[in-house]
Amino acid sequence: MAEIRGVWLTTTDSKVLSSKQRIAEAMDFLAETGFNAVFPVVWNKAVTLYPSQTMQQIFGVEIDPLCVSRNPLEEVV
Repeated sequence: MAEIRGVWLTTTDSKVLSSKQRIAEAMDFLAETGFNAVFPVVWNKAVTLYPSQTMQQIFGVEIDPLCVSRNPLEEVV
């Protein structure tokens, strides 16, 4: 039986998703400390953390304004 030790990655009170470098550092730290599952929060504060054509069509915003020109979800994966 596999044991899952997971953590949520969110933009709430965390800067982990603010840059590709911070994501890489966090992933290294999580692996070193025994975490084996990461759950990125991709919808927060009414915006997505990945480019979404659906969001663009319905709400006029493709991605969190702080993430324009990036795709934090892709960077985590």
